[in-house]
Amino acid sequence: MKKAKPLLDFVQLPPLEKVGFCRNVSAHLASDPVFLNPTVPLDEVNAAIDAFEVSILNTHDGSRTAKAIMREHELIINTMFTTLNAFVNSVANGNEAILRSSGFNVLRQPVPHVKAVLAINYTEHSGCLEFDSARIDKVVAYIWQIYMGVLPIAETDWVPFKTTTQSKCVIEGLTPGLYITVRVAYVSSAGTSDFGAPVTILII
Repeated sequence: MKKAKPLLDFVQLPPLEKVGFCRNVSAHLASDPVFLNPTVPLDEVNAAIDAFEVSILNTHDGSRTAKAIMREHELIINTMFTTLNAFVNSVANGNEAILRSSGFNVLRQPVPHVKAVLAINYTEHSGCLEFDSARIDKVVAYIWQIYMGVLPIAETDWVPFKTTTQSKCVIEGLTPGLYITVRVAYVSSAGTSDFGAPVTILII
Protein backbone atom coordinates (compact mmCIF):
# COMPACT_ATOMS: atom_id res chain seq x y z
CA MET A 1 0.00 0.00 0.00
CA LYS A 2 1.24 3.48 -0.84
CA LYS A 3 2.10 5.87 1.99
CA ALA A 4 -0.43 8.52 2.94
CA LYS A 5 0.51 11.94 1.64
CA PRO A 6 -0.78 15.52 1.82
CA LEU A 7 -2.82 16.70 -1.14
CA LEU A 8 -2.22 19.73 -3.35
CA ASP A 9 -5.97 20.22 -3.85
CA PHE A 10 -5.79 23.72 -2.32
CA VAL A 11 -4.46 24.97 -5.69
CA GLN A 12 -7.99 24.63 -7.15
CA LEU A 13 -9.74 26.57 -4.37
CA PRO A 14 -11.39 29.93 -5.12
CA PRO A 15 -9.22 32.84 -3.89
CA LEU A 16 -11.05 33.67 -0.64
CA GLU A 17 -11.39 29.99 0.30
CA LYS A 18 -7.69 29.57 -0.42
CA VAL A 19 -6.89 32.39 2.01
CA GLY A 20 -8.82 30.61 4.77
CA PHE A 21 -7.22 27.27 3.96
CA CYS A 22 -3.71 28.72 3.97
CA ARG A 23 -4.24 30.54 7.28
CA ASN A 24 -5.43 27.26 8.79
CA VAL A 25 -2.35 25.36 7.58
CA SER A 26 -0.01 28.12 8.78
CA ALA A 27 -1.64 28.08 12.24
CA HIS A 28 -1.35 24.27 12.46
CA LEU A 29 2.32 24.32 11.48
CA ALA A 30 3.05 27.06 14.00
CA SER A 31 1.34 25.24 16.88
CA ASP A 32 2.69 21.72 16.28
CA PRO A 33 6.29 21.20 17.52
CA VAL A 34 6.83 18.31 15.12
CA PHE A 35 7.02 20.82 12.25
CA LEU A 36 10.21 22.60 13.28
CA ASN A 37 11.94 25.00 10.86
CA PRO A 38 9.57 24.80 7.88
CA THR A 39 11.24 25.28 4.52
CA VAL A 40 9.40 28.58 4.12
CA PRO A 41 9.49 30.75 7.30
CA LEU A 42 5.97 31.21 8.64
CA ASP A 43 6.34 34.98 9.02
CA GLU A 44 6.94 35.15 5.25
CA VAL A 45 4.00 32.81 4.68
CA ASN A 46 1.64 34.94 6.78
CA ALA A 47 2.81 38.15 5.08
CA ALA A 48 2.14 36.56 1.68
CA ILE A 49 -1.36 35.46 2.78
CA ASP A 50 -2.13 39.01 3.96
CA ALA A 51 -0.92 40.46 0.67
CA PHE A 52 -2.97 37.93 -1.29
CA GLU A 53 -6.10 38.77 0.70
CA VAL A 54 -5.63 42.52 0.11
CA SER A 55 -5.13 41.89 -3.62
CA ILE A 56 -8.41 39.94 -3.72
CA LEU A 57 -10.29 42.82 -2.08
CA ASN A 58 -8.76 45.24 -4.57
CA THR A 59 -10.35 43.35 -7.50
CA HIS A 60 -13.87 44.32 -6.44
CA ASP A 61 -13.81 47.37 -8.72
CA GLY A 62 -13.29 45.09 -11.73
CA SER A 63 -9.87 46.51 -12.61
CA ARG A 64 -7.85 44.29 -14.94
CA THR A 65 -4.66 45.51 -13.32
CA ALA A 66 -5.95 44.57 -9.88
CA LYS A 67 -6.90 41.10 -11.14
CA ALA A 68 -3.44 40.63 -12.66
CA ILE A 69 -1.83 41.61 -9.36
CA MET A 70 -4.10 39.18 -7.51
CA ARG A 71 -3.04 36.36 -9.85
CA GLU A 72 0.62 37.19 -9.16
CA HIS A 73 0.02 36.98 -5.40
CA GLU A 74 -1.92 33.74 -5.85
CA LEU A 75 1.01 32.24 -7.75
CA ILE A 76 3.30 33.16 -4.84
CA ILE A 77 0.89 31.48 -2.41
CA ASN A 78 0.62 28.34 -4.58
CA THR A 79 4.40 28.07 -4.77
CA MET A 80 4.89 28.61 -1.03
CA PHE A 81 2.28 26.05 -0.01
CA THR A 82 3.47 23.50 -2.54
CA THR A 83 6.90 23.81 -0.89
CA LEU A 84 5.33 23.49 2.58
CA ASN A 85 3.35 20.47 1.37
CA ALA A 86 6.61 18.75 0.41
CA PHE A 87 8.08 19.68 3.82
CA VAL A 88 5.10 18.18 5.66
CA ASN A 89 5.28 15.05 3.52
CA SER A 90 8.98 14.65 4.38
CA VAL A 91 8.42 15.13 8.13
CA ALA A 92 5.42 12.80 8.32
CA ASN A 93 6.96 10.06 6.16
CA GLY A 94 3.55 8.50 5.58
CA ASN A 95 2.24 8.93 9.15
CA GLU A 96 -1.39 9.92 8.62
CA ALA A 97 -1.88 11.42 12.09
CA ILE A 98 1.03 13.81 11.57
CA LEU A 99 -0.15 14.65 8.06
CA ARG A 100 -3.63 15.55 9.29
CA SER A 101 -2.20 17.70 12.09
CA SER A 102 -0.61 19.94 9.43
CA GLY A 103 -3.97 21.19 8.14
CA PHE A 104 -3.42 19.81 4.62
CA ASN A 105 -5.97 17.38 3.25
CA VAL A 106 -4.69 13.82 3.07
CA LEU A 107 -4.99 11.23 0.33
CA ARG A 108 -7.26 8.47 1.59
CA GLN A 109 -5.62 5.07 1.58
CA PRO A 110 -7.45 1.79 0.90
CA VAL A 111 -8.60 0.12 4.11
CA PRO A 112 -6.95 -3.31 4.45
CA HIS A 113 -9.23 -6.26 5.06
CA VAL A 114 -6.82 -7.88 7.49
CA LYS A 115 -6.25 -6.75 11.05
CA ALA A 116 -3.19 -4.56 11.59
CA VAL A 117 -0.34 -6.05 13.62
CA LEU A 118 -0.74 -3.11 16.01
CA ALA A 119 -3.42 -0.43 16.15
CA ILE A 120 -4.04 2.48 18.50
CA ASN A 121 -7.69 3.36 18.99
CA TYR A 122 -9.31 6.44 20.51
CA THR A 123 -11.79 5.87 23.32
CA GLU A 124 -14.73 8.01 24.42
CA HIS A 125 -12.52 9.64 27.08
CA SER A 126 -9.98 12.38 26.34
CA GLY A 127 -6.39 11.33 27.06
CA CYS A 128 -7.29 7.62 26.99
CA LEU A 129 -6.12 5.23 24.26
CA GLU A 130 -6.52 1.52 23.59
CA PHE A 131 -3.63 -0.48 22.14
CA ASP A 132 -4.78 -3.43 20.06
CA SER A 133 -2.38 -6.09 18.77
CA ALA A 134 -3.19 -8.88 16.39
CA ARG A 135 -3.66 -12.17 18.21
CA ILE A 136 -0.72 -14.44 17.52
CA ASP A 137 -0.95 -18.23 17.93
CA LYS A 138 0.74 -19.65 21.05
CA VAL A 139 1.54 -16.18 22.44
CA VAL A 140 1.15 -16.09 26.22
CA ALA A 141 2.06 -12.44 26.86
CA TYR A 142 2.33 -9.07 25.14
CA ILE A 143 5.09 -6.63 26.15
CA TRP A 144 4.15 -2.99 25.52
CA GLN A 145 6.58 -0.08 25.27
CA ILE A 146 5.77 3.59 24.73
CA TYR A 147 7.55 6.78 23.76
CA MET A 148 6.05 10.24 24.29
CA GLY A 149 6.76 11.73 20.88
CA VAL A 150 6.85 10.76 17.22
CA LEU A 151 9.88 8.45 17.12
CA PRO A 152 12.68 7.94 19.66
CA ILE A 153 16.25 8.62 18.62
CA ALA A 154 17.80 5.93 20.80
CA GLU A 155 16.62 2.45 21.76
CA THR A 156 16.97 3.46 25.43
CA ASP A 157 14.27 6.13 24.94
CA TRP A 158 11.57 3.45 24.90
CA VAL A 159 9.71 3.15 28.22
CA PRO A 160 8.27 -0.22 29.35
CA PHE A 161 4.56 0.34 29.91
CA LYS A 162 2.86 -2.94 30.68
CA THR A 163 2.95 -6.70 30.08
CA THR A 164 -0.44 -8.28 29.47
CA THR A 165 -1.86 -11.70 28.70
CA GLN A 166 -4.45 -10.09 26.43
CA SER A 167 -3.87 -8.55 23.00
CA LYS A 168 -5.33 -5.24 24.17
CA CYS A 169 -4.43 -2.75 26.86
CA VAL A 170 -5.51 0.78 27.81
CA ILE A 171 -3.46 3.80 28.85
CA GLU A 172 -5.09 6.76 30.61
CA GLY A 173 -4.06 10.21 31.79
CA LEU A 174 -2.32 11.26 28.57
CA THR A 175 -1.96 14.92 27.62
CA PRO A 176 -4.07 15.89 24.57
CA GLY A 177 -2.16 17.56 21.76
CA LEU A 178 0.97 15.44 22.19
CA TYR A 179 2.06 12.40 20.19
CA ILE A 180 2.58 8.92 21.60
CA THR A 181 4.37 6.04 19.85
CA VAL A 182 3.77 2.40 20.81
CA ARG A 183 5.34 -0.94 19.97
CA VAL A 184 4.76 -4.51 21.15
CA ALA A 185 6.69 -7.76 21.44
CA TYR A 186 5.31 -11.27 21.95
CA VAL A 187 6.22 -13.95 24.46
CA SER A 188 5.68 -17.59 23.51
CA SER A 189 7.22 -20.97 24.20
CA ALA A 190 9.82 -20.09 21.56
CA GLY A 191 10.93 -17.05 23.56
CA THR A 192 10.42 -13.30 23.23
CA SER A 193 10.10 -11.79 19.77
CA ASP A 194 11.70 -8.59 18.57
CA PHE A 195 9.52 -5.51 18.95
CA GLY A 196 7.33 -4.87 15.93
CA ALA A 197 7.02 -1.69 13.89
CA PRO A 198 5.98 1.25 16.08
CA VAL A 199 2.70 3.14 15.60
CA THR A 200 2.24 6.84 16.36
CA ILE A 201 -0.96 8.74 17.12
CA LEU A 202 -1.95 12.26 18.18
CA ILE A 203 -3.55 12.24 21.63
CA ILE A 204 -6.98 13.90 21.77
